[in-house]
Amino acid sequence: MAKERKCRICGGTGHDARNCPQKDANDPKSKIVWYKISNLTDTQADKMTSAVIKAKRRIAPDADAAFAKGDTKSLPGRILKALGIGKDDD
Repeated sequence: MAKERKCRICGGTGHDARNCPQKDANDPKSKIVWYKISNLTDTQADKMTSAVIKAKRRIAPDADAAFAKGDTKSLPGRILKALGIGKDDD
């Protein structure tokens, strides 16, 4: 009679650690999403940002988030500042 496999991660049988359904359960999340939406008015940009924030709260309430809004010249600096790697001057 063949020995039934036992998983060293969850202790379950019928699979091993390589294909355990719980193997990534405690791994830190490592995905990042970046969006670029251009050619907006100030009102549209405000509504878009508000909608993204609401969706983030609903879908991934524990996720970190950074938002930046600005014109073509100022946005790169604002993005760096939002990520914590830019200068504090505006």
